Amino acid sequence: MGRRTYQMLASLPEEHRDEGWEQMAQLETVVFSHTLERAEWPNARVCRDDLAEEVEWLKTTPRYRFEPWAASPSLASSSAQAWWIGFVS
Repeated sequence: MGRRTYQMLASLPEEHRDEGWEQMAQLETVVFSHTLERAEWPNARVCRDDLAEEVEWLKTTPRYRFEPWAASPSLASSSAQAWWIGFVS
């Protein structure tokens, strides 16, 4: 997911977090950003490298199954593959 999506979801007040939010926050997640220093979720990491290369690597790694999540126009313009950036292990 992109930085803005991650920050919006991570900053959701606790009283609005439900079981679905908790499950999502536990998923292995890649946050694409050139500006975010680190991700707070336990299984999230920040990718500052080339988005297209990272997505291609993830798609060819057998342990990942991609799920279409939100993709911002800025991410989508980086690569036609960017529409497949959410994944679960």
